[in-house]
Amino acid sequence: MRLIDADELNERFESSCTTECACCPYSGDNCGLVHEADTVNAILIPKNATNGDMIKALFPDKEIWESEISYELDGVADFSWEWWNAPYKAEREK
Repeated sequence: MRLIDADELNERFESSCTTECACCPYSGDNCGLVHEADTVNAILIPKNATNGDMIKALFPDKEIWESEISYELDGVADFSWEWWNAPYKAEREK
């Protein structure tokens, strides 16, 4: 299975459709394909994300303190400046 960007498909279909159906903005064969698809809880990884960006995405409700030498996640973990600001590499990229 692969995840799709429903917002991107919505923009594409809207630009090519000439009529709208009652349930969604897609017409013809495209009607309902995105509308009926399951929603998946996922964490979006922005391009050029750092390790720090990923920690903030994974733990959005945790407080992060910045010091002269490190970042601290809600009193639970410390991360060096070097690691925090390094480019994030997904497991498959290592």
